[in-house]
Amino acid sequence: MNRVEIKKCSTPYNYDESYIAIDGKSIVMYLEEWIRAGKCKQLEGFNTMLGMYPAWGRELEWEAERTFISELLDSSTALNVPILVCEDDMDLSCIVILAEIRKENKCVYWDRIGLLNHEKEDFTAEKKSGILLTDSYTQEDWNKYGSSIAMAEADSEEWSRWISENWHEELLRRRRNYTMPYMQNKDNIIWIENVTWCFDEKEYQKCVDWYRK
Repeated sequence: MNRVEIKKCSTPYNYDESYIAIDGKSIVMYLEEWIRAGKCKQLEGFNTMLGMYPAWGRELEWEAERTFISELLDSSTALNVPILVCEDDMDLSCIVILAEIRKENKCVYWDRIGLLNHEKEDFTAEKKSGILLTDSYTQEDWNKYGSSIAMAEADSEEWSRWISENWHEELLRRRRNYTMPYMQNKDNIIWIENVTWCFDEKEYQKCVDWYRK
């Protein structure tokens, strides 16, 4: 079983960041070593990975994405879950490093680490996966929106006004309805390393909860 903890590390940008550490080494250090070993050509052009932002942190750009990632972390289903994002964008639009995570027998397993490949993302489909995706509606949604915004067209004035006033709800719906299945499609992940790490469930949860404080 591997040891998991939160470790404060110096970044190349003259500030400290708190990262998940496995067996005493931060996840960004593992990532840096894998890239320098030629295991992810797509990231070799970047100067360093040592300043990436922890995707579970509370300083992500959008609250909806914080909620979305928190839901993935709490799921009992095996999922690909963001663990690091670009420190400049602080969201899921740029560099996203994921772990393939499953929970079994009071243990949490990270099987693989990969890079999300954005090339197949369809922004038109994403726009239609928010408030306009009536297939995802609950009865409460139908009661609230069934005779109004649900019938709008993407890019219409009505729709544009609604999403500008309700961006948190719109973005959270897009992440649940579009981004989540996109991330779970293994064809959309550039796998970097098979890690087969195993963590004690309670120790792992302490790390998750630390980021939520």
